[in-house]
Amino acid sequence: MKLSHQKLSLFFAVLLVFSLVLGLAPVVQAEEASGDTVSILACSDFQAPEGNMEGRNTVTDILNAMMKDGITKADGFLCCGDYDYEYTDTRGGVSSLRSAVKKFVPSNHVFVQGNHDTAIGTNGLCYSGNNDPAHGKYGVFAINEDDYMWYNSDENTVKHTTQNLIDYLNEKLAEGYDKPIFVVSHLGLHYSMRTYYEGDCKYAYYIFNALNEAAKKGLNIVYLYGHDHSNGWDDYLGGAAVYLAKGDSILVGQGTNTSKKKKTLAFTYLNAGYVGYYSNVNGQDDALTMTYITVSDQDVTITRYDKNGKHDLKSAGITNEYKNENGYTPNPDVYPSPQTVPLTSVSDRTPIDDLLNIDKTNPVYRKITSLDELKDGGKYLIVSRSHASIMLAKEVTKNGSTGIRTGFDLEGTELFGDSLAYADCIGKEWVFKKTGRGWLIGDGERYIAHEDMTASGKGIAAKLADTGCHITIEGEGVFTFSSGDYSFNYNSRDLINFYTSDPSSFYLYEPVGYGVTVDGGNAASDGTRVTYAKPGDVLTLTASDAPAGYVFDRWVVTTGNVSLTDPTQMTLTLTMPDEAITIEATYQAIAVDATAPDSNDSPTLWIVLSVGGGALVAIAGAVVVIFRMKKKAK
Repeated sequence: MKLSHQKLSLFFAVLLVFSLVLGLAPVVQAEEASGDTVSILACSDFQAPEGNMEGRNTVTDILNAMMKDGITKADGFLCCGDYDYEYTDTRGGVSSLRSAVKKFVPSNHVFVQGNHDTAIGTNGLCYSGNNDPAHGKYGVFAINEDDYMWYNSDENTVKHTTQNLIDYLNEKLAEGYDKPIFVVSHLGLHYSMRTYYEGDCKYAYYIFNALNEAAKKGLNIVYLYGHDHSNGWDDYLGGAAVYLAKGDSILVGQGTNTSKKKKTLAFTYLNAGYVGYYSNVNGQDDALTMTYITVSDQDVTITRYDKNGKHDLKSAGITNEYKNENGYTPNPDVYPSPQTVPLTSVSDRTPIDDLLNIDKTNPVYRKITSLDELKDGGKYLIVSRSHASIMLAKEVTKNGSTGIRTGFDLEGTELFGDSLAYADCIGKEWVFKKTGRGWLIGDGERYIAHEDMTASGKGIAAKLADTGCHITIEGEGVFTFSSGDYSFNYNSRDLINFYTSDPSSFYLYEPVGYGVTVDGGNAASDGTRVTYAKPGDVLTLTASDAPAGYVFDRWVVTTGNVSLTDPTQMTLTLTMPDEAITIEATYQAIAVDATAPDSNDSPTLWIVLSVGGGALVAIAGAVVVIFRMKKKAK
């Protein structure tokens, strides 16, 4: 005998009531599961010694092994850098890798810069920072090699990178984000002989501490890295297959080539899978692999594949005799594929303390990483890379031990080196005008010119004149400026003049508006999430889903002169003012209409089952259980 859908629902409701009364079933709150799963493909270090075709063949072989296992597609792709063995064609390497995975994973690609790679942006590489996909089912924070560099020689840059990471993590904490966050970096965080010999990761503790604190508050963090495929740097952790789980120990550098501390991981840590090559110097695991990750509402499952099928996520570590490894012992653990990591909820929304005291009410500047980004008529800050100083449109003459020099004055700053900078530098920008022979660079009225004053012992002066010299700009990310035989040079008198040799290197930053901070939601411009905007830009605010037991209440402006037409709408638009703004989504607890039980009575339980247009109510236990059921479409 077949029972109707309504009668079955009624039957199970009555059965649950009696089981609760008799104490046969736990008191639970039931919801309809979404069943929504997404998948991610990850790898690193595509630069095969024989070229892009060799790398493509490796990727194809691994994807074929996945297909034999029933895996035919993914929703996103993450790569941890290095696309060109010869350091000359990042664009070609990225293009080749993209084409190799395009059919398997058509969209949501994130290509991080490695130490073999030139500038980000125009070569297909992403910018450091928030790279969350539009669907919002997982988060991605990218760390390019420029911002956490091979040979860690720039502590200030690593600190700025960490501050950007802290800002991102604090947004996720305020949101109560319960989906996984993939931090994708070329460099890892662990100490090894590569730290000892070359300085890599010696400032890893800044990044590690921020991630570990956020993970302890409940964020679900997975750190993916590459880079250590040469000379067996990872042998003590497993060679080509490294995976550490929450609760495992990891050695983290503490600021020098030799200092390290053993830390307990609060997040998941693994190399994404080398696909170019792995230098086997000790007989260690040297398999070329990729990682396949699935994300459900409840957990993250991580599987490593080589060309023959599933591969251990972590192999047993051995001592790297080739580099005379010492000071720590191998990790003998083996993690087979797959490993499943349960997702947790945020238990503490208090923000992580800022690492740097940055005044974010200041205008925002973005680092230029390619000449293709320079605009005719654009304004840019010229920042001395080696001396952390802004070159000002201010002529000065200074005397020194070798005579008088005339050039442009410098203003010291610690705000630059990272991809974004907050600085009160309005009026200190230079105007760039494109010409057929290079660029005219000036203050808006006059242009930079050089004048040979060597006869008077004053060298080659840098001045502003009505008719300037055509300046050639060269470089990727770090630039040099020259005109004919002369180049911008940092003078020992702390000024910039022209010189016939020894050109100085500079960063370029363009003003991009003011900071936009949204607690409990996000801001977008033309469909793209933004953390800064220019005055007059139209932004769309979208509040995050309310936490369990709460409902969205309203938006509250905490910083900035901005008016909201209807702050009670979860999604609304606003016009960016000429100052930084901070806006918070607030939530209100859902009111419960219930009569408190007498102290001598058992609490009342209402079980409500929606059946068509009616409802069944029963009294039995201690909480309200609501079953929601959708009607089938006719």
